[in-house]
Amino acid sequence: MTELCEFEFGECEVSIGYGALKWCRGKLIGKGGFGSVYIAKFIKPTSENTSFPSIMAVKSDRATDSSSPLMNEGKVLEALKGCPCVIQTYGSDITTNNKGDIIYNLFMEFASLGSLTDSIIANPSAFSDKLVRLYTQSILIGLRDIHGHGFVHCDIKPDNILFVKTEAGYKAKVADFGLAKRRNVKSGSPGVRGTSWFYSPEMVRYGIQEAPSDIWALGCTVLIMFTGSPPWGTLSGSELVSHIASETPPIPNHISEAAKHFLKCCFERNPIHRWTATMAIGSPVSGAFRLEPFKFTVVLDILC
Repeated sequence: MTELCEFEFGECEVSIGYGALKWCRGKLIGKGGFGSVYIAKFIKPTSENTSFPSIMAVKSDRATDSSSPLMNEGKVLEALKGCPCVIQTYGSDITTNNKGDIIYNLFMEFASLGSLTDSIIANPSAFSDKLVRLYTQSILIGLRDIHGHGFVHCDIKPDNILFVKTEAGYKAKVADFGLAKRRNVKSGSPGVRGTSWFYSPEMVRYGIQEAPSDIWALGCTVLIMFTGSPPWGTLSGSELVSHIASETPPIPNHISEAAKHFLKCCFERNPIHRWTATMAIGSPVSGAFRLEPFKFTVVLDILC
């Protein structure tokens, strides 16, 4: 994995928007269903943004209504400000493009090492127990804070775990909250949210998507780190849903007994008995994939 370091802002768009912000949009670094992501920087600091980083990411999409996924993400990230393992937001701005469309822009931390997916692709032989523990603890801390603030992420997967540079090294953070919802509150859109390989049994059988569903998806993510592919990765559609509804993902034999136990606790089919993020973080050595305290200092050659 290599660090993104192309920060060219030569002939970039300068957006003043409807507020006091003046910022510059750089190169496109990603595109998804809920907007396009660019490198960005403020070019005229104000009293409100003097503490912002020199380089940020900005996710932009047409502002259709206040319930759009990107605006939903902005609201959730505002509520999760200060959570150490959740991607941070620096606010938002409204601009218009050359077609006259109103654009909502969400400023966020720039993940210079990309996503967990990028790291998995760069390490096809799978990760060591130590590296999986490192990333898993970070994700669990993020989920503990997300659930503790009353939200369900609804789309935990390697694509949505980003690596952000900090003073201590690189930290894995939970990102992409476009599908997030309040806990124990039915969403306005029908059906389950997320990516089918990460669906939990209660999602496909009953349409229930709460905090335990995020833990199941975490188990799928950990399994991918160990094997390079999701549970039943060769299946799709109704065949995949049938397996999720009636079976438990196969756990590889080559991983440690503690890791096997951790995955079994994530893949508990009854969501009532499934681990919470807090339980997983505080699990005893004899009963779990122990998540030992560590500093987020990652030697780059470990990631490459």
